[in-house]
Amino acid sequence: METAYTIVEKPAAISWEAIRDLVWTAHSDNRNQGILVRNTFLSADEIRDKIGSQGKIWVALSDDKLIGSYAWTPRYFDLWSGRGMYAYCCLGAVLPDYREKGIFRELCHICEKEARLQGYSWLMFDVHALNRRMQEISEQGGFRKVGCQYWGEHFSYLMVKWLEGNPPSRLRCNWRFFLSSLKAKLKKPFVPVQTASCLPDRAVIIGQGFTGRLGLVRSLAAAGCSSRIIVLHPRSKDGRPYEAKNQPDALSKYVTECFYCENYNEEMLLDYLLDKCAESGKKPLIVPDNDFSAAFVDAHRETLSDHFLLPHGKGDADSVEAWMDKSRQKALARAVGLNVAEASVVESGDYGGRLPSAVHYPCFVKPLASLAGGKMWLARCNEEAELRKCMKYAYDRRGNLRMLVEDFKEIETEYATVGFTDGEDVVIPGILQIVQMGKGWHFGVAVQGKVLPPDGWDEILDKFRELVRRTGFKGLFDIDFYRSEGKIFFCELNLRFGGSGYAFTRLGVNLPQMMLQSFSGKPWDRDARIDSSAYYFNERMGRDEWYFGRISWKAYCQIRDASQIRFLQDKNDPVPERAYRRETAMLCIKLFFKKLTGSLQYHTPYQQ
Repeated sequence: METAYTIVEKPAAISWEAIRDLVWTAHSDNRNQGILVRNTFLSADEIRDKIGSQGKIWVALSDDKLIGSYAWTPRYFDLWSGRGMYAYCCLGAVLPDYREKGIFRELCHICEKEARLQGYSWLMFDVHALNRRMQEISEQGGFRKVGCQYWGEHFSYLMVKWLEGNPPSRLRCNWRFFLSSLKAKLKKPFVPVQTASCLPDRAVIIGQGFTGRLGLVRSLAAAGCSSRIIVLHPRSKDGRPYEAKNQPDALSKYVTECFYCENYNEEMLLDYLLDKCAESGKKPLIVPDNDFSAAFVDAHRETLSDHFLLPHGKGDADSVEAWMDKSRQKALARAVGLNVAEASVVESGDYGGRLPSAVHYPCFVKPLASLAGGKMWLARCNEEAELRKCMKYAYDRRGNLRMLVEDFKEIETEYATVGFTDGEDVVIPGILQIVQMGKGWHFGVAVQGKVLPPDGWDEILDKFRELVRRTGFKGLFDIDFYRSEGKIFFCELNLRFGGSGYAFTRLGVNLPQMMLQSFSGKPWDRDARIDSSAYYFNERMGRDEWYFGRISWKAYCQIRDASQIRFLQDKNDPVPERAYRRETAMLCIKLFFKKLTGSLQYHTPYQQ
């Protein structure tokens, strides 16, 4: 007996909850076979948002009963098969009792017809690699496999149907699909990705570099806390969406979810935190890992504090961003008895005007606040002409930028330290001596260092504690300083966790754990200190130094083998290091072909 049904665009009478129930029920057989369709796990609100105002969804009704659905949404894709806006098909579902009646094919036909009317050149969707029935139906309908992706727990095939023009030959599609499958299999971890659902508490790590984020993830895992991570990525120059790439730290067994957010996009980051990371009945801990996220969390503390535990300053005048002013830091350092290099403040727009008489040469130039430029225009200037050139370089790229011009000091040894403060007590457990510093974009970041106990540093550390205490800040911090002319000079205070701080965790002093305990109202160790020394190695920084031609591969291996602490290596959490090794192997191949073809170019920040 034939089933009478009609297909219409979703009417208001059909709720999103009904669509969600339909999709969940229709794919029950797939779940029983281990084929997990991602859309079946979406909530009603998430399905509604997925369709949005630009998408279209059709439903099949039999006597007003919802029996099927199909939809598409506009998506940008950059595939070998075509670059531009695709009609991305999703939410295809027919209840089990209504299958084999042509309902699904008719739904697909209507979606395709509407996509043509809207001017789309391609239909596209992805299908679980084990869902062979769906692959067969799609290929019968004119779709071809063009790519393969690995989603952390399964492979998924990209299927495309050309709506206009001549599609590529089946032979070419099969070849490109084979190459894509090979690439996806190389990216797959050697062991399944484990989840941290067994850990009771949650944290949210926000940052750019995966070694810094991974150190925080593992430090908090030692405190029984799983983590979500938000990867901050650069803004796309051509306006195309960022392609989310599996970061090594996202593969840690202590990470539950990974999100990708455009750096300096406050609205996007706030949406991620409130919509994806806030939890009912508990307050996860937010740990920022770079200057932008540290300033952002503090600036939005009134909104975020209802949902999260978070580091913060004392107020607007003593906010995290206000304390990024290096001239203000220097004044405070001088007030607590620390040595600082004399400095003047200039504006880059005055590159053709009069410079302060207090400027002496050689001098060292950097942005007054790290949010304005970071390491983009750090430079030594030996004469006035070089200083003006540096100022003009900054002005041409960022407009009128305030810059700090300080007396140049010949550095004998560079140091750093990290700590935690609850606003009253300040813990600084040891010293980090920089053995090898990064260059170029990683100027000022340690490739290799040595952890030292605090013995013999009491006077300096007491001044550092007073410096931090006077800021009114509560949270993790790091301080950079150096030895010159036989004296210790203060360099910079960062009100966030320094990446090298994970070396302290490996030697038994877990500063992120202290912050979690303190902010949760639990006792924490106010007398923690390092009792031994060890060399540490930041693999990512070392690899970048090699890739950009600043050290040889042999030197990289020597530094690695001479270090007792590596930031990626962990026998209890091995997948991130394995992913890093595969990434490094691919870079070796890439570097070889670039050298072979003569296309190798090194991009460096400002240089005279």
